[in-house]
Order: sequence, then structure tokens, then C-alpha cells
Amino acid sequence: MSELTPFLQEEKRKSEEDLQRQRDLCAELAEQPKQVINGLVSPSGAWSSNPRSLLDHWSFLFSLDAWTDAEGALHTDKMTIRKVVDGDELQRLEESINAESIISIALHIGQLEGFDCRQGALVEIVESGVDDEDLKRFAADLATPVTVDSRGLGRFTLDRRVGWFEGEARWGLRKIRLNLTPTDVSDPSGVIGRAEELWGQRKTLTRQACEVAASTLLEVKNASWLNEGEQPMSKDKFMRKMKLESITVEEDGSFDFWFEDGDIFWGHSIEVRGDPERGFFDAGFHG
Repeated sequence: MSELTPFLQEEKRKSEEDLQRQRDLCAELAEQPKQVINGLVSPSGAWSSNPRSLLDHWSFLFSLDAWTDAEGALHTDKMTIRKVVDGDELQRLEESINAESIISIALHIGQLEGFDCRQGALVEIVESGVDDEDLKRFAADLATPVTVDSRGLGRFTLDRRVGWFEGEARWGLRKIRLNLTPTDVSDPSGVIGRAEELWGQRKTLTRQACEVAASTLLEVKNASWLNEGEQPMSKDKFMRKMKLESITVEEDGSFDFWFEDGDIFWGHSIEVRGDPERGFFDAGFHG
């Protein structure tokens, strides 16, 4: 195997740290008794972490929106399930766990410091496609659309996969996508207020976001992302090419502005992050 670049070495180090943390969490949970439960998998499904496959093990996680215990009692609090797995087990688990499905699993359940919801250390999948009437009724209730209205911004619809409300607001001839992430999806009034306040400053904030993006990323563009024969780009041209496409607002007041890059980075999206205290403080590109 060829020697890793400094960037990949750093990515590998971070992956090793994350993997060890997951092992430690699972070991702490394993001190609790093993249980067998039925669970309703969240719309986000399962996910794994091992950037660029630099290691031979993965952190595997998924969430349950509700679950029934061995006595049949229904629990409607969310739970995050985790396990450290090799490549073969990762494939088996990914084939067994589908979004919004009902599964039977063996696991250790506990409450870990620093986590808002209960956590589980997966032992094994007992059965997929389980027939659990309580969980089926709960899933049917979740399928009912949830909407909220803002006098200034219009209607927002809850996307349960990511836990935010989605909507659109018109700015001139463009429609800007707005994503609002509340602390509690049952009461989004706080984040709606944040979004309304921010939208009133959109012109100033968009200009500031473009300034920060250009200051942060222009050197990267001119060093590594010029097309053949392209002249180094000026800051003004960089900013003119950026077109706002979406804004994500958190209830704590932090926000992300996302821009079409105008082919600056060959079609990647530019993200500029900010909060009320610091304003915009970081920028990157993705995709």
C-alpha cells in the first residue's frame, strides 16, 4: 500500500479515535443486562463511519423511533444503537436493517453521560420484518404529515429523516430553501422566530457570507481548482459567482448558508457557517 498523504494520515487518526470511543461506549453499555426487543427503525436508516475505508472496522449506528420490551410494553422515546463491526458484518447488518422497518434485536440498554436519549449496544439481529401491532400503529401515526406556518415565510413540513422542517421562501426571482432544526419537533416556534429574524437580514448576511467564503477559499481555488488556461480568480469574481440556494437555521441561533458555486469548484456546494455571537466564521465546499 502506498504511503498515505498527510491529509489521509489525519483522517485515519480521527477514524481510529472515533472507533475507540465507540468501543468504549459499547463496553460501558455491555455492563447492563442483555435484552431482546422489537424496534421501529428511524426514517434515516442505518449509517456507518470509516471515512475513505482507511481502517478494517466500522462504527455502525442506527436509531429506533419506538420499541417494545420483552413484556410487550411500548416505549416511544428514541434510542440510538451502535456496534463496531468488520466489513462482512457491516454488509450483513446493512442488508437486515431498513428505514422504517420493524426488527427484533438483542442488545444492552443504558443511559450514557453526554447523551440525551437512551443508548444501546447491539449484540445481534434476531429477526427482520417483525409483526408488532403496537409499533405498526405508532409508525402509521408518524406517517401523518406535520406542518407549521410562519406569517412571513410560509408553510414548513417536517422531514422526519433529518428532524427538521423544510420550506421555501421567494427572494426576487429565486426560491431559497429553508431548513429549520428545532430542539423539539413538537414545538418549532423558537426556531421559526430565529428564521424570521434572520430572513429579515438576508441581504446583508448573504453579502457577509460571500465575503467569508472568498476570504477562506480563494487561495484554495487559485492553487488547486483552476481549469486549464484559466487565470487566477479575483475576490470580486469569486463572490459574484456564488448564488444562495438554501439556509439551515438551528434553534440556538446558529446558521448555515449554502451556495451554488458557479463552477468555482466544478459544481461543489459552498457552505458558510455562522452564529449570532461570531457572525460567519467558517467556509468549505462539499459534494
